[in-house]
Amino acid sequence: MKKLIDYTKTLRSKNAGPLWLTVDVCFEDQATMDFILARSILTPEKIAACYGVPAEQVRIIPYPIVNAVKVTLPRPCPSGGLGDMDIYGCQQQLLIANLPVEE
Repeated sequence: MKKLIDYTKTLRSKNAGPLWLTVDVCFEDQATMDFILARSILTPEKIAACYGVPAEQVRIIPYPIVNAVKVTLPRPCPSGGLGDMDIYGCQQQLLIANLPVEE
């Protein structure tokens, strides 16, 4: 079975302030993006389960003009806070990279 990372051109994360994280899921073309969105791979519930945050606080924003989806969610630990293992939020995309995608 393939994973989300197999369909992406770029998969990256970064801080969106000290309390929020954004993940950019970029695809090579519109068809691939539509394929992933049609299979409900990127839903607030699935993202919330990966990151341990409430689904109500996860935002999924498609940007078809650039074949990308932006995922915004609260950081489980504030940037630079006690227990923070990734101050810049630049390694958090790995938590969704292995989401399964059925053909």
